[in-house]
Amino acid sequence: MKGNSNKKSLFKLSVGGNTTDKDLEREAKAKQMEDIFSSLDVMFAPADMPSVPSLDIDKEGTSNSTSKKDSSTDVLPVESTTNSNKSDTSPALEKSKKSNLFDEIASFSKDIPRIEALHSTASSIFSISKDIEQEKQPLSSKIEKVPPSIKVIECDESVRCISEIWNETPCGIIECQVPHIGATYLEMCSDRDSIIVFPDESEAYRNSKKYSNSLYVSKEIGEEDISDYIQKQSRHKFIATPNSAGKLLYQLSKEGQEEDVVKKYFFMVKDMEQLQAESTYKADNGKVLDFYLKFPKGKRCIYTTDYRAFTHPVLNNEEVHVIKWKNLPKRNIKVISCSNIIGALKEAIEKLPAKDKVLVVYTSIQQARLAILNLKEDMQKECCIWCREFNKEEAGKFFKAIGESKSLPKRITFLGYRDYNLQIKGKCHLIIVSDTNKGSTLMSIKDIIKVYSLCKPTNILSDTVIHNEAACHWQWEMEINVLVERAEKIVKLLNTADELSEGDNSLKRLFSIVGTTLRNKATGRIRGRLPNIKLIRRDYWSKDSAAYMNIDSLLLRVNLSNTYYSKPTALAKALKELYSITSSEPNNNEEIPEAQQEIEKEEKKRQSAKKLKERIAILDEILKLHINNKLNQEYLDEKGKKGSSIHRKVYKEVAKLYSYMGTEELIDNLKHIESGNKIGFNNFNNKVIYWSLVENHPLRLSVNEAFKVGEKYTNAEIREKMNSIIQYHFHRDWSENTRKPITLFKCFFETERPKREYIIKSELSFKCHKDRIEKSEDDLLKLFIISDAQTNKKSKKPQSGKSLLSLKEK
Repeated sequence: MKGNSNKKSLFKLSVGGNTTDKDLEREAKAKQMEDIFSSLDVMFAPADMPSVPSLDIDKEGTSNSTSKKDSSTDVLPVESTTNSNKSDTSPALEKSKKSNLFDEIASFSKDIPRIEALHSTASSIFSISKDIEQEKQPLSSKIEKVPPSIKVIECDESVRCISEIWNETPCGIIECQVPHIGATYLEMCSDRDSIIVFPDESEAYRNSKKYSNSLYVSKEIGEEDISDYIQKQSRHKFIATPNSAGKLLYQLSKEGQEEDVVKKYFFMVKDMEQLQAESTYKADNGKVLDFYLKFPKGKRCIYTTDYRAFTHPVLNNEEVHVIKWKNLPKRNIKVISCSNIIGALKEAIEKLPAKDKVLVVYTSIQQARLAILNLKEDMQKECCIWCREFNKEEAGKFFKAIGESKSLPKRITFLGYRDYNLQIKGKCHLIIVSDTNKGSTLMSIKDIIKVYSLCKPTNILSDTVIHNEAACHWQWEMEINVLVERAEKIVKLLNTADELSEGDNSLKRLFSIVGTTLRNKATGRIRGRLPNIKLIRRDYWSKDSAAYMNIDSLLLRVNLSNTYYSKPTALAKALKELYSITSSEPNNNEEIPEAQQEIEKEEKKRQSAKKLKERIAILDEILKLHINNKLNQEYLDEKGKKGSSIHRKVYKEVAKLYSYMGTEELIDNLKHIESGNKIGFNNFNNKVIYWSLVENHPLRLSVNEAFKVGEKYTNAEIREKMNSIIQYHFHRDWSENTRKPITLFKCFFETERPKREYIIKSELSFKCHKDRIEKSEDDLLKLFIISDAQTNKKSKKPQSGKSLLSLKEK
């Protein structure tokens, strides 16, 4: 089989017969590959992150990988931030570098010990041994680095706009907890060309309407619009968002040279904390940092609420200005610290006069519903959840869409999302809820200040902040440093592999498989109720890069929890520096009433049914697009980046298999997978991918050689045969796993099991092929979903007594 020679030159199954020199060479390469993957398996399994912080490949911690200019029309023609020195390209040096690369990969297994991960219903708790803690070495790079200078800018109550203090925006990182200090106005009125990046389109659009001398680079703005603006305006003030900044910079570089662009324009990023918090699900946010670092230090600045929430090493050397702003409206705030948010909220609402209107800002539709359902029945009829149209199903009978009218639609109105630009009419009691259990409901000082701007100060009858305490961990700083070091090491490996494999097709294929494994496994998390994040990303120039902003999102939340929510009195103390605090009282009722627990269980059932209904509705929407000939791969990929989490997930599932199976058949099969059933989709994906392999693909040939239709096989026989196939084609050792080889086997065949043996009825088959996977495709880890994690054994059915909406850290 001539077409299979490339595959065999890299991997070889153990077979009988005489051994030739070529056989020995193949076995050596296969052994090399096996060693690499064994090291990677040790690196990543079984814990989410290592416990030892010192993971440097070298002392400098820098990458010497090459970068190339991209001449395509849709990419900004500037080089990646990494540089290469290729002055010595002798064969001996190349051989040494390749050997060192393998040594570096193998070194991971020595640097990263195994730690135990204990999973509760809502968090991962890492058990780090005391011996390791005592023996750990100092980190090579710390999060808490002292910047070159920190300048504190005291702005007393007489200062109304920051332009009264500064003539133009200074460079570096500018921290301010207070919004609306005139930062945009200052830059718009400065005598220089500027690019201001806002975190979202609505904010960018609003600001573009305030300043007639600006150009908002929206989706509708083309190259001619930008060119015309440049010609007509003597001073250029561009407003952009993360997904339009690349288009703008590319066009500006066409008008002149790249060097001229970064020297001519001042690059300003507004509300970086929002970009960081949303970076885990908005890929374009990371590109803002790519662009920022292209500008000289004296031609760039970032506005944020926390100058410490940056992990990129370059940003640790930026100048820092901390603005202490005192010009704020007078407030008399009652701060309530509690452990049961729903109980404290119920008590606060029911104490208010029965005829007064109430605005509750609780930025979770799910939690807002739960709060309403715990009120007295007659009060529930007076409640609504004010939110966007796509939250209608989740809000249920309490839904009210935000329209042109700014009057509160019900006596008790819950605002279910963060839109602080509404101007609400009428008098009301204001209750702000900061729930530390979710990032979306955790309020910063800036958020609490912005909420107050929803109403005129004279219309606020009473002002209450209800919050719970965050479970903080002293190991957080160390663990975040470990994630940064791991990300940087993985990027160095990937970029070095790209450099060394240039011109060597065998190494390219080998490193392609290694790279796929690294990218799939390059995730991490820290202890507590915090999400798992991706550690690497593709930057604007399609180079592998550490996902610093993803890690920043963890650091931002960690800092917020430690500063304001680690103690019952911490938030009240911080607010007291800005406002008058009428009272700060703890609510010590930790017991969750039985009635509240029953409501939670009912809500859990409702949520499951709603998600299934929503999933089917999205699949029907996709099918309709297909019938109307409006569906393609590009559209699916784009929609997989937008909308709610379930919306993104469904579109990604369809996009992954769209090329291989008829669309109508694909949609029908996906409808039979329950929402949230990750294992169900993984198995379905593997079935479709195997079915899509051409008949003479090496994997299909290996499987058909090991198993015969009509034959019977015990579990032990299947595991023995499958483990050889898995090691050869997927570079995994599942010999200790009793279930996963059987699960993958059932993705290849239709079987029945009348007793203890599996009988193979036929090869697994579907109706309509689209694209087939060629026999030359040997990086199967890009196609199959092969996880080393243990199967989730949790039952799909709701368990009696379990709480869906955990109200406190357990």
